[in-house]
Amino acid sequence: MGLGRIYDLNVRAYVGNPDVEVVALVDPSEERRAQRQRDWPDAKVFVSAAELAVSGLEVDAVEVLLPTPLHTDGVVELLGYGWHVNLQKPICDDLASAQGMFDAARANGRLLRVMENYLFYEPLRKLKEIVQSGEIGEVSGYHMKMVGSGRGRTIRILDRRPSRTFSEPVSGDYRPSMRRHRVSGGLWAFAYLALRRLLELVVLVIRSDRTNQVELLALRHEVAVLRRQLGRPAYQPADRAILAALSRLLPRSRWSCFSVTPETLLAWHRRLVARRWT
Repeated sequence: MGLGRIYDLNVRAYVGNPDVEVVALVDPSEERRAQRQRDWPDAKVFVSAAELAVSGLEVDAVEVLLPTPLHTDGVVELLGYGWHVNLQKPICDDLASAQGMFDAARANGRLLRVMENYLFYEPLRKLKEIVQSGEIGEVSGYHMKMVGSGRGRTIRILDRRPSRTFSEPVSGDYRPSMRRHRVSGGLWAFAYLALRRLLELVVLVIRSDRTNQVELLALRHEVAVLRRQLGRPAYQPADRAILAALSRLLPRSRWSCFSVTPETLLAWHRRLVARRWT
């Protein structure tokens, strides 16, 4: 339920998963429903949860990918239909709303899970087990480091005595994919910073009408993006880097030239800059 951008990340857990049958897709956008149904040709599509509920289709659980402000009403409604709910973090914006969702889960005898991957992250589960066992005594601090060797991840627990190290085996392709992600992130951070400096240099050379020239560059690039696809623009990492860099050269009052919100531009900028330091 909710077929926006976050769908692309969560769908990976369902593709090829023999324990899951995707039977329905719910979103008010006809365009998104048509786009996502190509991934699940056998799934039925619905405009709302209410429409799904009256369809008679058998549903065990719902993956909720709604914007955070819609979590409370959406989750309470779904629990009321008798479905288990897996909800993406953050749960909501205030404690009262969270309590309301928990109360609805109890009242309907359904499970509500807030998905935070690290709750099930094996090194952290092992760390918790060791600390709770009392095996190493009172713990004054933790330092956890993931390493990309072929022997597993390393958990280092620091107590008042010399540090102790525990290793856990790694299965699947998570480790190499994480390494590729880190390398890719570093390259993108470098490319983003280089792009910003280049654009600043171009603006300094032009100087005739800095604001209009930058806005024109942004608009031209967005038109090129839109021409490559139909429907809602799907920005690639390079597109995000270019638009984020251009936005830094424009006053906020002129950001209406972008097809994304100022919050999105700032999020792209922060993400790219963060990679420079992580």
